[in-house]
Amino acid sequence: MTLLLPLPLIVTANAVIGKSWASLATGILAGLTSGATFLFGALIFAGVLGPPAPGAFVSGFAIAVMVTAALAAVVASNPVRERVARIVHVDPENPVHTLALVLAVILLGLQLAFLTFVDVLAADRSQPPLTVGDLFGQELPFLIIALAGIGLWTRRNAIQSAGRLGVVKPAWWHVTLALAAAGLFFAFGQAVVLLSQALTPQVAHNVEVTTQRRFVHLDSHPVQHLVRHPRSVPARARIGVDSQIHEHHDVRRVPCRLQPHDSDRRQHQRGRGGAGFRNRG
Repeated sequence: MTLLLPLPLIVTANAVIGKSWASLATGILAGLTSGATFLFGALIFAGVLGPPAPGAFVSGFAIAVMVTAALAAVVASNPVRERVARIVHVDPENPVHTLALVLAVILLGLQLAFLTFVDVLAADRSQPPLTVGDLFGQELPFLIIALAGIGLWTRRNAIQSAGRLGVVKPAWWHVTLALAAAGLFFAFGQAVVLLSQALTPQVAHNVEVTTQRRFVHLDSHPVQHLVRHPRSVPARARIGVDSQIHEHHDVRRVPCRLQPHDSDRRQHQRGRGGAGFRNRG
């Protein structure tokens, strides 16, 4: 639920759009966000808060968080903000856009701090295995932040929000582009995995072990099994079809095996005829 901490700031940024004091609110929101992040890093550095994960380099992580907060404050300042806005095509006077820039810098800095000063694999292995409910719970805060970010019930209704998020009737090229993009991302992911196995086999092995442990409950789920073991799908389908074919032929052969062959029938009739002739004799 820590992902929902910026939610009040996001709602406030949407509410002040169009107000005469919106520029003042922009600076206040950006300063509060950067200041809270800097305080978070300072409390970790002072030992008031615990480490982000067992075995983490606490001092390095805390300093990285404070540096990230300082960079976010610099980006939010007016001269730098206007230059960045020309590059990423946002409105420097819009409170929502400015807060989004600050949060983007903080998110990027925190991710780099985690990757640099925290053993991410060890931290993941210390967590309990994921369930389907956990996956939905992890993604729900992002949905809430997205809906709040576009101003749902603040400056847009449900229909306008759906259009802003792109939830509309797709054209044929939308579907084609989506499938092509999905295939491209899948191929890129597979290439990264193969490259990691070739260049850093130990890291790839650790990632695989951690993944198996974290997703052990999901591996038994039918959909997850099809995703993780796609080759088993045609194999199982072929086994099922083959069993039905063999069963069909076996059932048809059973009566044939129970019925005597024509030669056996003629031999049986001759035997009965000979026995009757001998009995009459």
